[in-house]
Amino acid sequence: QSFYNRNTPIATHIYLQSLTISSNHKELTREDYGLILESFVSTSWLIQGNWILKTKFSPFTNDSAIARDFCLILLNDIGKIERVKLNTVLKQFGLNGVKPEVLEFMLKQFGILTKERSWILRVSEDVEFLANNKEIVEKCKKELGERRKVLSGLIESYKNL
Repeated sequence: QSFYNRNTPIATHIYLQSLTISSNHKELTREDYGLILESFVSTSWLIQGNWILKTKFSPFTNDSAIARDFCLILLNDIGKIERVKLNTVLKQFGLNGVKPEVLEFMLKQFGILTKERSWILRVSEDVEFLANNKEIVEKCKKELGERRKVLSGLIESYKNL
């Protein structure tokens, strides 16, 4: 698992556990960890057990914002994004404001391109976090589910290709 950094804007629970209180350099208490998790819940999507900044806090707007959320939901639900299918669905739904270079920049932030020309999440699914934080996971699933409903047409079209 990688830690959070500028080149990989994904935070894992291993990263969260590695944090220290800078003024005292002491280990996080359970309460501190809970407060940090609350902050992540309000600002990030939980994608395969890893925290990725919500689009509303990113520089992406309009068609690009819709495409970013669509991609994150696909990664969470399916585990990969096939580039050809993605482009087809974006065109079908008139999301012409997503330029190829913007889409690639976006995908590189949280994904890597495989030999098969599919994008997968840059870090592996955090099974441990998902298993040990059921209440938080359920809260995040519910919130992501709301966004999934809004994008259901795109998601169904992608799955049917």
